[in-house]
Amino acid sequence: MGLEQIIDEEPAILRQRESEPWVIGPPSVGIFKIDRGYLLGLVIATVLLRAVVFIGISWRLHLTVGQFGHLYDGGSYLVTAQAMLGDTSQFNDYHGRVFPGFPAMIALLHRAGVPWAVGAIGLDWVCAAVAAALAAVVFQDRRIGWGMAMGFPHYLMNSTMAMSEAPLLAFTLSGLLLSERRRPLLGGIALGLAGLVRPMACFAVIGAVLVALRRKRYRDVMALMVTSGAIVLIGLALMNHWRGDALAGARYYATGVGAYNGHLFAWPFESLALTPFREHISWPRVAYLWGHALIALMACFALIRRYMAGPEDRDALCVPWLLGNTAFSLCVGSIWGFECFHRFLIPALPALLWPLRTFLPRRAVVWIGVAAICATVAILSAQKVLMAN
Repeated sequence: MGLEQIIDEEPAILRQRESEPWVIGPPSVGIFKIDRGYLLGLVIATVLLRAVVFIGISWRLHLTVGQFGHLYDGGSYLVTAQAMLGDTSQFNDYHGRVFPGFPAMIALLHRAGVPWAVGAIGLDWVCAAVAAALAAVVFQDRRIGWGMAMGFPHYLMNSTMAMSEAPLLAFTLSGLLLSERRRPLLGGIALGLAGLVRPMACFAVIGAVLVALRRKRYRDVMALMVTSGAIVLIGLALMNHWRGDALAGARYYATGVGAYNGHLFAWPFESLALTPFREHISWPRVAYLWGHALIALMACFALIRRYMAGPEDRDALCVPWLLGNTAFSLCVGSIWGFECFHRFLIPALPALLWPLRTFLPRRAVVWIGVAAICATVAILSAQKVLMAN
């Protein structure tokens, strides 16, 4: 049965599917059928969509591949990766503010012979495809996979560029799936690597620990906590050896003039609510970002209501993951708490889609339309902000 032929079978089998292991399991039906054919199609669609966005942005802004790689924070990731291999000619505290996981992967690819920008961009596309496929498997729902592949214009744009969100989600979802399949040591390693890409992975780690506690898998709890923490500590030790200060980047984020300038955190909703009145920001952009906030809050309330009614394990996974990340996003200060709010939601994107899945399209033709809209918004909203080229 294809997606185009699906009828409303969810009420009859949803609870059954939610209680099944998070694996590519026995064939089911409709939106719950996660087989290898579906995953292959999802991976191909994810990569092709990003190729379309890449071509569209490059054509509109007249960019080379190298310039495309340096858009937005991509320049800082590439400069930091170059510094890791000894070229510090462009490196400074501003570029060094980025977290080390993604630049380290770019550096390893370049060491293997892959050009800088090609390696960074290609890594993002591959990670975006892996994250979409793993999200479908972890949540046993095709809609979650398609949402990861095609939904949310900002994630589509960032996962097309040399940005860290797609690698973060790929490692996070890998860790969650390994943990569910009783591989807590490997799962903890993957989650620890996700934490080195972006620390917001900690909320998914808490979710995985909560699921293991619910199942009384106390050895798994210890394995997840110890291995993920150990990987982060090893990464910090390497950063300390390289820069002489493991937390130099975090300090610049908190106090640097080019970052949050001493206003990393604020009261909840402060930046989101007050920045439009403090700065000259167009009201369409205000509506766009406030719309993301509304979607996030709707997802949180739906998840809380579901959890209180009698949670499944995936609900328990998503409660700290989504609620923690959303609370963090709402408390980010400075103008960036407003301007980057939609970006801050991405680390918990699978958890955000989970409680809203009944609103997601079931038919492939609808997802094609969603992809077209999101790609158009991503292409038209990209700006020629080159951090270093």
